[in-house]
Amino acid sequence: MKLLMIVFCCCTQILVGQTKPAWVDNPQSKYSNDLYLTALGLGDTRKAAEEQASANLSMIFEATIKAQSTVNEDIQEKISGGNNFMERRSQISKKVILESEQTLYNVQYTDNYVDPQGRNYVLAILNRYETSAIYKQKIADNGWVVQADVAKSDSLQDLLQKYAWIDAAVTLAQKNDALLKQLQIIDVGTKKSIELPYYYQNLISSYAKTKQRITFAVTISNDEDQNITETMKKLLTSQGFILNEKPLLRVIGKLGFEDVVLERPEKFVRWRYAISILDNQNATLLTLTESGREGHISKEEAQARAIRTMKAKLETNFIKKLNDYVDGILKK
Repeated sequence: MKLLMIVFCCCTQILVGQTKPAWVDNPQSKYSNDLYLTALGLGDTRKAAEEQASANLSMIFEATIKAQSTVNEDIQEKISGGNNFMERRSQISKKVILESEQTLYNVQYTDNYVDPQGRNYVLAILNRYETSAIYKQKIADNGWVVQADVAKSDSLQDLLQKYAWIDAAVTLAQKNDALLKQLQIIDVGTKKSIELPYYYQNLISSYAKTKQRITFAVTISNDEDQNITETMKKLLTSQGFILNEKPLLRVIGKLGFEDVVLERPEKFVRWRYAISILDNQNATLLTLTESGREGHISKEEAQARAIRTMKAKLETNFIKKLNDYVDGILKK
């Protein structure tokens, strides 16, 4: 669950084994909806009840319920007709999870009831008036930081540095936009009274134009079917960068495949890749390397599996590595 609660401590009333209080069935009986947002949580422990209450509170703002599939693979050796062969078995387990991107501030857990069976009931609340003031201040503070980051970006000549600073501005502006949407629910109508020192849509437009100025080319050696080359192109274009014959950034790399001889009938291939991004002065900005081994009945299929594994690892790791590099520019 991608959920963060900023909790302000408060006194908690704990009732154990007594008659079930009215707020368990009707939180509004104790905390008026005009003054509070409330959500009930139930769990075997106090902590579990608080977590459920937090999740239920976040659902007031936004929640996505999705089925998540997990594939667990194992490879077994079997004997058939006197010959060994490999079998790859996949077990798919599916679970339904609640996912929320919300960060909520000033959450309080005010009441806790433990029933005779030992089940915990916890009430999570947001005081609309207090929380509205917290959000207004945070949104205002973020706004001035966004404006400063944009000004820094505008003052720079180096395109990667310009991109890094406007990327930081957009990231914070997106968080601010989420806070504004939450505030609209916490304190209806108050959003209209907030004036930001930037226009969100203008910022997004400027961001897109900056990204389009970052051009790239990809050269991967020993990539016969261009599988990894095309993967890198898709990853970079997904970030808004543009493929160009005269690039600002050059992605260069090399794939390696080596037969692994084992006293077994299957064929194994050890794979490796080393991929780097160079700027237009041929300085290396970042490098990503990885290696592993794949096997199958035939060498061709073992190598095909190796390529699929490389693609999956690049899709998982490359953009994170690139974003880490961009974030590092801000610290220089």
